[in-house]
Amino acid sequence: MGRAFQALGLGGSPARLVFTHWRETTNLEAYKLCMQAKLILRLHRNRLGAQEALPLFQRAAAQDSGYFQPYLGFADADLVMFNETHDNSWLERARHDAIRAQTLSPNRPEARIQIAKIQIATGQYQEAIQLLHHALEGDPASDDAYRVLGRAHLLSGNSQQALAAYQKAVDLGPRSWRNYNSLGAACLRLGRTSDAERALRKAIELEPQIDDNYTDLGDAYLQSGEFREAIGLYEKALKLNPDASNYSNLGTAQFYLGQYQQSVAMFQKAIALDPKSEELMGNLADAYRWSRQPDKALAAYFHATILGDQALELNPKDAETRGRMAVYYAKMDDFETARASILAARSLNPQSASVQYFEAVVSTLGSNFDRANRELRTAIKSGYPLPMAANDPELRPLFSNRGF
Repeated sequence: MGRAFQALGLGGSPARLVFTHWRETTNLEAYKLCMQAKLILRLHRNRLGAQEALPLFQRAAAQDSGYFQPYLGFADADLVMFNETHDNSWLERARHDAIRAQTLSPNRPEARIQIAKIQIATGQYQEAIQLLHHALEGDPASDDAYRVLGRAHLLSGNSQQALAAYQKAVDLGPRSWRNYNSLGAACLRLGRTSDAERALRKAIELEPQIDDNYTDLGDAYLQSGEFREAIGLYEKALKLNPDASNYSNLGTAQFYLGQYQQSVAMFQKAIALDPKSEELMGNLADAYRWSRQPDKALAAYFHATILGDQALELNPKDAETRGRMAVYYAKMDDFETARASILAARSLNPQSASVQYFEAVVSTLGSNFDRANRELRTAIKSGYPLPMAANDPELRPLFSNRGF
C-alpha cells in the first residue's frame, strides 16, 4: 500500500487520501477503480496509459454516477491524448469532463485545477493564473495547483514567478517525481542547466521507470553540448516508452552531431506516431534540408506551416510556435511572412530565449548578419544554450565568418 501511494506522486499521507476519497463516494468498487486508473496515469502519461485508464474511469462512473473523481480522471486522460495526438476533439472532451466534475463538486479545488490546464492549452494564461489562485484558497497545500501555476507563469514569460511556484510544489510534495520533473523542465527552458540536472536526477531517484525523467535529463546533456551522452538517455527513454517525442529527441541529438540521415529516420518514426505536430514536422524538414533532399524539405516546411496555423487557431498566444513558423517561412525564402511572424512572436513573449534565437536564425537566413549577431547574443544571455547554437548548421555563417 505504501509503495502505491508513493508511486502516485501524492504529497499527503495514505490515511489523509483515503479519508478524502471516502467522503466523495461510499462505493468501494468505484473508489478502487479510480485509484487504479490514477496510478496508471501517474506512471504512464502517454497514449497507452490514457487508453488503459479511460475504461477504468468509465467503470467507476458507472458504479457511482455522482462521484466526481472519474470525471476529473476523464479530463486528465483527455488532455494526455490531446498532447499525444494534437487532435482538438480531445481538448473539447477534457473541457466537457472538467465542467461535469465541477458541477458535481462545486466547492472542491480539483476541477478548477483541471479547467486551468485546459485554459493554458488555449493560451488563456492569466485566466488560468486567477483560477489557480482560487483553487489554492480552497486547498493551499495542493502541489498540483502550484505545479500548474508554474506552467501558466512560465508560458506567460514570468520566469521568477514560475520557478517560485514549481519550488513550492516541490516543498509541498517532496516525494513526487512529477514535481521535481516539472521544476527541472522549467529550469531547462530558462537555461539553468545545472539546476535542471539536480532536479531531474532527484526525479529519477524517486521513480526510475518514468521515461520523461530520462528524456528531460537527456535535454540537460543536450543543452550542455554532450550530445552523445544525451543519446544514451534518449535511448533509455525509448525503451520505456517508444513514443513520438522520444524518437524526435533522439533524432535531435543525432542532428546536432551532424548525423542528418540518421535523424531523418528518427523524425519519420516520430511523425508516424504524431502526424499533427507542427514541431515534429519542422524537425523532419530540417533533417531533409541538411541531408540534401531539398524537395522533401520544402514540402515538409509547407506542411509544418499548415499544422502551425491549426495550432495557433487553438492557442494564438503561443509565442514559440509563431517563432518556429517564422523560421519555416525563412527556409522557404518567404522573408516577408517570416519577419511578420517573428515580430508577432516577440510581441507575445519578448523575454523568451527561444523566440530571440528564432529571430537570430531568420536574420541569418536573410543575410542580416549584424542583427542576427545581436539577437543571438541576447538569446544566449537569456538562457539559450550556446553549444546548441554553435552546432546549428543554419548559424555557421555567424560562428565561422562573423567572429561570434
